[in-house]
Amino acid sequence: MVLAGSSVSFFKAQQVQTSACELEGESAHPEARLGVDVNVIHKHILGCMQEAGYEWAPAHRNCKDAPVATNAYCYLPATGFERAITAFQLRFE
Repeated sequence: MVLAGSSVSFFKAQQVQTSACELEGESAHPEARLGVDVNVIHKHILGCMQEAGYEWAPAHRNCKDAPVATNAYCYLPATGFERAITAFQLRFE
């Protein structure tokens, strides 16, 4: 029971972090929203997620449908325990 509840919180935390990185990227690069350099926000989000302890992992089917930096399904935690729990939870998504 505790493990099942924890697995949900691991992916939820990942979703929250992805949204926070998206907001940070858009705030730091408002010119990108005007089409100046649209890849700058993508790169910013990837870097932000890496700093937060996540790695780009595009194997999940939901990521394959939309392989963009704002898709929380495209990441997995870098550390072993969190990665195992999140990967297990994502099998059911």
